[in-house]
Amino acid sequence: MVVESAVGFREQLMTAYYLAGQEEKHHEAGRLPIYYNGANYLTKVCNDTAFLADSEYAKLFNISKKSDPFLVAAAVPSAAVRGVSKYPVLVSTAG
Repeated sequence: MVVESAVGFREQLMTAYYLAGQEEKHHEAGRLPIYYNGANYLTKVCNDTAFLADSEYAKLFNISKKSDPFLVAAAVPSAAVRGVSKYPVLVSTAG
């Protein structure tokens, strides 16, 4: 969803420049980085989930210490979960 949102934002920006008759900016808009708190977000997202490797979730899921922003490795249950149930049950504390 993050990448799709970034692409959608760039497409909207490109369309706005095109409709405004600014052809040179129209082509540049597709290559502009998207900044969040002063950092290129698509680069920053690579490290956004790093804290999970040292969390309690790492005991239940395959949380990688390497960059895995979309938690692909975590989609495969760890040995602690296998055999307990097909899917881990997460209890919500939200009221």
